[in-house]
Order: sequence, then structure tokens, then C-alpha cells
Amino acid sequence: TLRADHFSSYGYPRQTSPNMDRIAENGIIFENAIAPSSWTQPVHASLLTGRYPHEHGADNARLDSKYPTIAEQLLNLGYRTGAFSANYDVFNVMDGFGRGFIHFEDHYQSIRNLATNSFYGRFIEFYILHRLFDMPYRFDRRLAEDINQSALRWIDQSSDHPFFIMINYYDVHAPYIPSQPYRSMFSEKLEPGGKISTDWGMDQIYTGLTREEIQDEIDSYDGAIAYVDDQIQRLLSALEQRRLIDNTVIVVLSDHGESFGEHNLLEHHNSLYREIIRVPLIIRLPGNEAGGVRIETPVSLVSLAATLMELAGGEGEGVFPYPS
Repeated sequence: TLRADHFSSYGYPRQTSPNMDRIAENGIIFENAIAPSSWTQPVHASLLTGRYPHEHGADNARLDSKYPTIAEQLLNLGYRTGAFSANYDVFNVMDGFGRGFIHFEDHYQSIRNLATNSFYGRFIEFYILHRLFDMPYRFDRRLAEDINQSALRWIDQSSDHPFFIMINYYDVHAPYIPSQPYRSMFSEKLEPGGKISTDWGMDQIYTGLTREEIQDEIDSYDGAIAYVDDQIQRLLSALEQRRLIDNTVIVVLSDHGESFGEHNLLEHHNSLYREIIRVPLIIRLPGNEAGGVRIETPVSLVSLAATLMELAGGEGEGVFPYPS
């Protein structure tokens, strides 16, 4: 849920992403990367299949096996393939995203998740914990630091093959309530934000907020970006300690952006304006090849699968039809 113009490496005046800025300095930054949809499910399907939503059809529908995925192709090239999702409601095995991944950790079958996904679990979570005690987000929300630990545990299980990992962080998604000191990092208030949330339904994205309330949401959203920025750096530092970083292609991107009152809209399910579909895309190559290059030509996230196949030395032509 990260819009490009809130990344400091894309010109945002706040220093929300100092660690990713350093990656951008040593990598390739795409100024105009465009997401093929405004929400998670169809964009993730496009990332994996290299196809547009009208082709793969996974827009409020399960991703079928019509088109091969980048995970399947890299698996055939000898890669270990793993996925780690904090957005298990949408990016999960049940909805068809597991094809080609040896390990897919969506937390969907955890004891905590099974409990909250039962009828009584949902009732207690919504009517008691949320309505009565004002719990701001779903009980089983996973943080970036938890996702990192899972990914590193999986990496450490084997060193016999190269790996391909896809990590979905959820911390920048509404409700924007990162832990301190991040929540108040860009605000004079102790606990800004928290009024926008789709954890409890879609009605709040059309709720009118004052300009001050929207600014509070932005302040907390920016703090969430800073939190994820730190967590990505911790993951990369762990890879460096394992002497893996110099032989690893790093891709940092977002699946879609977010509205904060532009066009009188909030959130992202309801439009295709630029703040929704322009996303950050940074690729750092081993040895910092092409470091510092900024590309203004518009590109689509649909082309990422073909790009990864090219970098891995595989034949993507025909499998992923759009140019690298």
C-alpha cells in the first residue's frame, strides 16, 4: 500500500525511507512504475504470471493454472522458492498463489488464525475486542519483523541452491498504527492516525474526515513506511552477515498506492488515479551494477516476471510475453 511519492528517494520531503534510499543509490530506480490494478490480489497475480488482470482473471477470483508463474520457472532452474505473506486474506495458498513455491507461509493455518476465522472467533474479535474494547486491527496481524524471522529461518535450512523469496509486508496498510517510536515520528501527537481501516469492513473508506484528521493519517502512514524501511534493512543486514547479499538481486516494490483525500477519496479500492497506481520500484543488482541509474520511461509491474527470468539466465520469452 505504498505510493511512490511518499518514498524519500522519489522526492518526498520527509525522510521516510533512508535505508531504501541507499539501495536506490546503488541500484536502478524506476520513476514511473505503474501497477496493473488498485488492490492486492490482481497485482500479486500479475507479478507472478507476468500477465494483466484481464488475462489471468484473478480479480476477486482464484488464480488458476492457465499461466505459469515466475516461481515455477525459477524452481525449474534449480532455485529454492519461498513466499512469506502478512496479507493472508488475499495473498495465500487457498487463492492459488502457491504454485511453484516449495514453501508458502501465509499463516492461514496457524492456531491463532484458525481460531479467529471460526464463527465464534470472528464474533468475539469484532463485537467484543473491536466494538467493546476498541481493538484497532485484526487480532492475527503479522508484523514485518515476524515475517523477516520466518524468511531467515527458511533461508538457513539449506545452502545447496540459490533462492527466490517473495515477501509481502502489511504494515503500511490501513489502519496505519505502527508501534512507537514510528507512529509519532512525523507528528507532534502521541498517537496520530487509526481512523481509516478496512479490517472491519469497507464502509470507512468513504467516511468523511477533516483535513486535520487526514493529516494525522498521513503522519502515521509515513511512520509505518519508516518502520518497514528499517525492517527491510534488518533483513538485508542478516543476508550480509550470511555472505549472501553480494550474490542476490534485490527488488523493492509496492503492489499499489493509497489515497489521502485526493479526488475526495480514501484508501485504494475505488479508483485508478496516479496516487493509486504509481508505485516505487527499485532493483539492485549484484556488484551494484548500473548503480544510481534513474529511469523515467513508464514501466509496468507486469514486466517484472520477464525481468527476473532474464536476470536469472532463463528463457522467459513466450512464457512471460511482456518485455523485460
